Amino acid sequence: MGNGKGIAYVGLILGLIGAGLGGYAFYDGTIAPMLGLGEPTSEDYSDVNSYYTELYSTTLASTGIYLPLPGLVVSFNTTETVTLHFLYTAYVRISTASGNLVNIRIALNNTAITTNQYYIEKFNVIPQERFAINMQNYFPALPPGNYNLTVWALVDHTSTIFYMNSLYAQTHT
Repeated sequence: MGNGKGIAYVGLILGLIGAGLGGYAFYDGTIAPMLGLGEPTSEDYSDVNSYYTELYSTTLASTGIYLPLPGLVVSFNTTETVTLHFLYTAYVRISTASGNLVNIRIALNNTAITTNQYYIEKFNVIPQERFAINMQNYFPALPPGNYNLTVWALVDHTSTIFYMNSLYAQTHT
């Protein structure tokens, strides 16, 4: 028969594992939340609202003036002051020698809210050029109300096409 050292070692190892797991459970369930550490729970995101729309392709019927992209609207309402984040992604194809520029703005209730505009200019190098568009912005205090978030563009030729449009908005208090 053995002298019991093996059983003692196994017992010691299992005891250390148990103490480690118990310590982790205590830290994770008690100390970490008190210090603001650890993974956020679903309760931390209960005041976040997300809104999304997408549109495969669209064009504008007129040139030289800002118009909303048809069919690309995110509507939402807030009952308290919220923070607003939004993201617009797409790509635009300029396909004629006569069309060579696109200006894009984001509007909230038909009022431009982007501090600058997205500007694309084609330099007549090839007959068709494709440009990626990525616009995002953040507003720390949007008052309660009903809102429509839209994308407005100005083109110099009606053959300009906006593809794979995606408009995402998120509010939180």
